[in-house]
Amino acid sequence: MVINTSFRKPDWFEHLFLAGMHIKLILLPCLLMLSLMLGACQPKIPSPAAATATRTIQPSATKTRTIAATFTATVTPQPSWWVDQEDIKGAQVSLMHPWSGKLAAELEALVKTFNQKNEWGIKVSVHSPGSAQQVFQQSQSGIAIGSGPQVVIAPAEELAYWYQQGHLLALDSFVNDANYGLSLEQQQDFLPVFWQQDLISGERIGIPFNRDINFLVYNSSWAKEIGIKNAPVTLDQIRSQFCTAGQYLLNDNNFENNGMGGWIINRNEQVLLSWMRSFGITDFPDAEETYSFDQTAALQTMAFLRGLMDGNCAWVSRDPSPINYFINREALAFSAQLKDLDALTTALKKANSTDEWQIIPYRSQSGDPVVITQGSSYGILRSTKAQELASWLFMRWMSETENQLALAKVSSDLPVSTSTQKQVSNARGTYWPQVLALVEEAQPAPRTAEWMVGRFVLQDAFYQVIQGIIPSEQYPQILQLLDETIANLKDKPPFPGW
Repeated sequence: MVINTSFRKPDWFEHLFLAGMHIKLILLPCLLMLSLMLGACQPKIPSPAAATATRTIQPSATKTRTIAATFTATVTPQPSWWVDQEDIKGAQVSLMHPWSGKLAAELEALVKTFNQKNEWGIKVSVHSPGSAQQVFQQSQSGIAIGSGPQVVIAPAEELAYWYQQGHLLALDSFVNDANYGLSLEQQQDFLPVFWQQDLISGERIGIPFNRDINFLVYNSSWAKEIGIKNAPVTLDQIRSQFCTAGQYLLNDNNFENNGMGGWIINRNEQVLLSWMRSFGITDFPDAEETYSFDQTAALQTMAFLRGLMDGNCAWVSRDPSPINYFINREALAFSAQLKDLDALTTALKKANSTDEWQIIPYRSQSGDPVVITQGSSYGILRSTKAQELASWLFMRWMSETENQLALAKVSSDLPVSTSTQKQVSNARGTYWPQVLALVEEAQPAPRTAEWMVGRFVLQDAFYQVIQGIIPSEQYPQILQLLDETIANLKDKPPFPGW
């Protein structure tokens, strides 16, 4: 699987980014520096008398997947999305997703099966522009001219943005419909933290497609050789062990590795959120309301990360990939997601390394594990009623366990349902039990529309902290300006230049 996770930059950000920096807002550094300098100086379509029913899958003569159902009817109110049976026959649905490689191929194979077997003659076309950035850009362009996709697979905050703008459907009436919905058993099969992540103000705007988690990869073998007996289980132990590794390299006979050894600094927004949750920042909202980062916990996080750097316990790498540094024992730990683990395993084998490593969570001050989860979900953009129902029927079929499993077999991401996770466990690496243990502790990343802006501004705020030119006394001003910048930008319309 190849997923381009390049950070999106809307046109209205274009003049806000530093030249040559991929996601650097220039507005924030300029405002920060100015402020700080001043401060220092499935069935046939029911008739209007639609029916409550019990669905049974009809047997097939072959092993190919079938999409057929029969119902026993009792009168229920007609749903608002009801359309005549003739309207849905042959409906055309466009799906847009960000993937390439094996995952994209398997997704297209499943779509082909659906097109061949569904009894309504629905035809789904697949479009893969190659990155999450392009999915948003092309979908946004299509919406502007009335020709967007009907189904998108995108992060929660992007679905929330489209929902806020009136372009995305709430799915509750589909999900809970007696005929076309997901059974209670199917709904409960989704892991609760993933299932709840697609709710905004109590309304469902998406169906989980995949999820990832954030954690630290830790070199157990090297830790023991430098006198560390066990992996850290508190925030203080994390700091102490990072500093021990840095001091060890500072005092060896190799001048070239001076300054290395601890944690490789990572300004990914999920990493920053993980550290801030370690210090107890307030829960992220599940409704469209303003979130303030101007909190004591955020100040403590800034001081903690700056302290790691000043104490030779964390360092900025030249190579964007931390894996070679980790293999060479130039980093005791690095921040990672699931997609990094297969690459790490391959690189260790190629280097003939026998080092043992493990996955550990970020830790709170009291020692509780901190695990942030994020990912992509299916959403339905507004179109015709026939296309909207056809889109839902397709999404419902894709969410069946058999189809989730087919996708999970070619992906490093977390399956979103309990039944699928159980079936893929044996095929995953030896690290998989550690992953599942962390999933039990997972907390959702921000899901509201303002996070589309907030994720960029947050990274830039912490960039100021690690530059070493701003004293800690002025960190409160950074947080105030962080909130002000998000507030000023969150209502600006994103243009297709992402």
